[in-house]
Amino acid sequence: MRTSRIVAIAAIISLLLVVFYFLMPRSAILRVTTEPVEGEIYVDGELVGIGTAEVTLPLGSHTVSFGELPDYNSPEPREVELTQEGSVVVGTYTRQTGVLVIDNMTPLKMPGVTAGLIALHLGEIYLDGTKVGEGEICLTLETGSYIVSFGDVRGFVTPQEKTVIVRNASSETITAIYTPKFQNISVAMAKQLMESDPSLQVVDVRSPAEFKAGHIEGAVNMPYAVLEQRMSELDIERGVLIYCASGMGSVLGGGILQDAGFNVYHMDGGIIDWVGAGYPLVKEG
Repeated sequence: MRTSRIVAIAAIISLLLVVFYFLMPRSAILRVTTEPVEGEIYVDGELVGIGTAEVTLPLGSHTVSFGELPDYNSPEPREVELTQEGSVVVGTYTRQTGVLVIDNMTPLKMPGVTAGLIALHLGEIYLDGTKVGEGEICLTLETGSYIVSFGDVRGFVTPQEKTVIVRNASSETITAIYTPKFQNISVAMAKQLMESDPSLQVVDVRSPAEFKAGHIEGAVNMPYAVLEQRMSELDIERGVLIYCASGMGSVLGGGILQDAGFNVYHMDGGIIDWVGAGYPLVKEG
C-alpha cells in the first residue's frame, strides 16, 4: 500500500514537471539602444529599429549589429545570450577623427647653408576663431571642415586663413609662411652695406657675454630681451642692420624694429656665417 502511494506521488511530480516544462516561457525580450546618436539596429541580420528597439525572441544566442552613420564609427557587432530575464544592449557610436598638423614658419637661412631654409616661427594658431597653440601643433580632431587662421607678428605679413577638411583616420598638414617685411641679406651683403653706408646702425641682440667674446666692429649690444625698451636709443632716420649668433633671435628682433618704423636689414646666418666667411670680430676684455 505504501509503495503504491509513493509511486503515485512520483507520477504526479513527473506530470507536473512535464506540464511546467511545456508551460515555461520559451522566449524573452531583447532591448537595444544606440548612443549618442540614433543608428539602425539589426538582430540576426534583420532591421528591427532605429535608435531603440524592443523585440521578443527565442531564448538562446542572437547577433546584434548596427548601421553606418556619416562621421561616426559604428559599434562592433556582438553576440547576446538571451535568457528568460531578457537582455539589454547599448551600442555606442564614436566620432571619426583625423590628425591636423599646423606649422608656422618664416624664410630664414640657417648658418653654413647657402640655400634658404624654413625655420619655425612663433605665430599664434586659431581653429574656428579659438586659439589652439602657436608655432607648431598637432591636433586630433573630429572629421569635418575647419578654418585655420593666424595671429599677427610684428614686422611680418600674416598668412591668410585656410580651410581644411579633416578626414577619418588621415593626416592633413598646413604650412603657414610668415614673410618678413624687412630685408634678409647674406653676411657678404651685410659687409658691403656697412662699408658703403657709414650711417648704418649695427645692432647685436646676443647676450652681453657673447657680445664681449666677439662682435662686429661698430655694433651696439641690445639683447633681444630688452630690445624693445632700448630701441629709442636708435635713430629712426638711419638704417639698422641686426644680427645674432645664427639668425633665429635677430629675425624676431628685426620684426620688432620694422614694426616700430625702422628700415631694417637682417643678417642671415648671424655671427656663425660671418666668422665662417673669414670676416673679423672685435673682442672686449
